[in-house]
Amino acid sequence: MRCQLGELDDAENGASLAALLEARRAVLTSGGGHALLEVGRDAWGVASEEEARVQLASFAAAATLSPMDRARALLMKDTAQRQAFAQEALAEQRRLLAGLLTSDGIASGR
Repeated sequence: MRCQLGELDDAENGASLAALLEARRAVLTSGGGHALLEVGRDAWGVASEEEARVQLASFAAAATLSPMDRARALLMKDTAQRQAFAQEALAEQRRLLAGLLTSDGIASGR
């Protein structure tokens, strides 16, 4: 997997997963005061509030990825696969950033 970083001008860049979850929950439940389970039942075919929360978390995690990886994640129908993909992509981003920060220019203070 070739790592691409998320968009720097993205309004949510650097937001915590909790903030992303809350923003998405607010949007999904804003129309008519529906509970997450009601929305999740229609959109994702979930049967419980916990399943709806897991689905929401997997989509929120995907929002932190690069545009190409985000598109790949959003096409995944399996929630566990989407979560694993997001974790792997984010770990690769961390490794890439760590490498950039420890490169010769950064390490020497230039």
